[in-house]
Amino acid sequence: MAAEGNRRTKIIAAADDFGSPLKDALVAHLRSLQIQVEDLGTSSYYSAEAEVGRRVSQSSIDHDHDVRGLVACGTGAGVSIFANKFPAVYAATCLSPSDAVNARSINNSNVLTVSGKSTSSDAAVEIPGGVGRRLFKAGCPANDGKAWPEEI
Repeated sequence: MAAEGNRRTKIIAAADDFGSPLKDALVAHLRSLQIQVEDLGTSSYYSAEAEVGRRVSQSSIDHDHDVRGLVACGTGAGVSIFANKFPAVYAATCLSPSDAVNARSINNSNVLTVSGKSTSSDAAVEIPGGVGRRLFKAGCPANDGKAWPEEI
């Protein structure tokens, strides 16, 4: 699916040491799909999600890109909590492709957080497809594949 409007999707990615191998696999996969990814590398726990959260939060002034985030840590939960402290950031921990589809379609999630401890690289490459180019309020498994009504 195309990004919202005519803006190209851009993913800002980072990880801590527990999530680094998973982040690297996801970045390689997204790039293979021709999705623009800026990989911030691996850093300490708080600085990884802080930089992604800050950049996604400030992205409303980027009229050429629909900026989204990808952060990996041990569980995905801590980085999600921290990223959500930034204005206009809607981070969700997703352990399956349907989690990601629902988080984007229902909750307008713009930062995907993943668990380096409980998600294999092979399984994880299916997850970002739910967030990467999916539109808010698009059809999703939680609504039997149908788009959400406007009043929701």
